[in-house]
Amino acid sequence: MGRPHVLLVTAPGGTAARLAVEAQVRALGGVLTGEPADGDVLAVAGSPRGELADAADVLWSQIPAPKIRIDVPDAAGAAPALAQAIRRLASTPDAGVEQPTRPAEPISEHDVHEGHEHGDHDDGGNGHGAHEGQGHQGHDQGGHKNGGHGGHDHGGMQMPGGLMMADRAPDRDGLKLDVLHVALGPVLPAWPSALVMVVELQGDVVQTAAVQVLTGSGDSASFWTVDGDDAVICRRRAAAHLDSVGRLLEVASWSGAADQARGQRDVLLTATQELGADAGTELRRLHQRMNRSRVLRRSLAGLGRLDAGDISRFGLSGPSARATADGGDAWARLQTWLTEAELALDGRPVAPAEGPRGTPGHASDALVAAAAHLMPGLDLTDARLVMASLDPDPDDLHGTPATGDQETHARHAETGDHGASPHNMHDMHAGGHQHEGHVA
Repeated sequence: MGRPHVLLVTAPGGTAARLAVEAQVRALGGVLTGEPADGDVLAVAGSPRGELADAADVLWSQIPAPKIRIDVPDAAGAAPALAQAIRRLASTPDAGVEQPTRPAEPISEHDVHEGHEHGDHDDGGNGHGAHEGQGHQGHDQGGHKNGGHGGHDHGGMQMPGGLMMADRAPDRDGLKLDVLHVALGPVLPAWPSALVMVVELQGDVVQTAAVQVLTGSGDSASFWTVDGDDAVICRRRAAAHLDSVGRLLEVASWSGAADQARGQRDVLLTATQELGADAGTELRRLHQRMNRSRVLRRSLAGLGRLDAGDISRFGLSGPSARATADGGDAWARLQTWLTEAELALDGRPVAPAEGPRGTPGHASDALVAAAAHLMPGLDLTDARLVMASLDPDPDDLHGTPATGDQETHARHAETGDHGASPHNMHDMHAGGHQHEGHVA
């Protein structure tokens, strides 16, 4: 209980609170986890509204007890909230335990016939059909007749347990594979908060991608864009790039280097006076560590490549646009962040009139549109890496959806599949993270 595993949800406008929670978890020796099953504390940074608040509630319901939920609306509340959560976990063994429910009756082999579920039978209005995904567990066995299948809905193609079977569609190589519609976000590790990417999958390969930005985004100024003297602006620019580096390394499963980047980020954010040469030296050491890793280079090189035409097509600016001169892939964007962070610490920020993502106001919307364009044809792991290598700022996203291309938008318009409920959105929290571990 003294080393809590913290699951973090960040609302738009909650970047300062997120950074404070991350720093405090590290100071306490805790762990930032990406799985509800591994969580002890749900920390909600900022003030989520609407669908994101609903998604946070779903996430809370999926964490096993004992558990504690804390709300951190601002940076100042992070330290006392986490300290109190640890005390409550240690002193209250049943913290977060819900009221026990009546155990369900076991499923007998007669409850399943030809791959269909008997919970859909008309039981004479007794209401004991498939309750909350338990299928036939609540069925009245005494009145059951194995031969009576007239109540089945064969068009739904349900499997035992109430799970829906996938549709079929031609794959790129001419085969017919299952097609799944899955929502990435709005709560995923190192994922822009309040952003949902609805993807159509065959196997684990993305066929189409459409974007939904939840309500409440774009209503607050970006944490990373500040006014002040040149030293403050340079430190904030370098810290923003290190935050992006840490998020990309986290998705790439390079946790040690990600922690190193975040530690240097926090030093820059909390510095109250002129930094010495040590800050630049530590950053250069981190950069050298990146360059020495052939595994990391292989994971990112050639992935999510953008060219000069994409700059004008999506209106890209900032590091992602400048990285096209060095290949325009995820590896080039990582190198650009590190190089520009070093220049900022030396007092020579690149494009000082810009924000860390580019032109203020629409830079992050352009990054999301580029991500939606790049994802089709990638497996889920690489799709996550592409998004992390672009790293749009949640505070700078706007509610108008951006799509990768007109064909994707039209396809979703025909099916009416423009988004997902908060329950379905969060279902990908665990599913997406499972693929993340495939990256060395």
